Amino acid sequence: MRWQAIVCWRSEAEGGGGWHWRVFQRPGDPVAEGAASSQEEGLRIIREKLLALGVDPARVSIEIWDEGAWDKC
Repeated sequence: MRWQAIVCWRSEAEGGGGWHWRVFQRPGDPVAEGAASSQEEGLRIIREKLLALGVDPARVSIEIWDEGAWDKC
């Protein structure tokens, strides 16, 4: 399995914007996702989620995406 994680800033006209994160076991199939108050918090949450899933965070690609990239996720 190839794990991947993403922290992304997204803005929305009607709220719901801000820092968000997702953890994927397979492309396009998030196993965990949520909002964070900062990029650093998103990274911390991702590491905690990966450990809870029995995955070593050091072996996972964690990317930080700019605004607009979230739609690709």
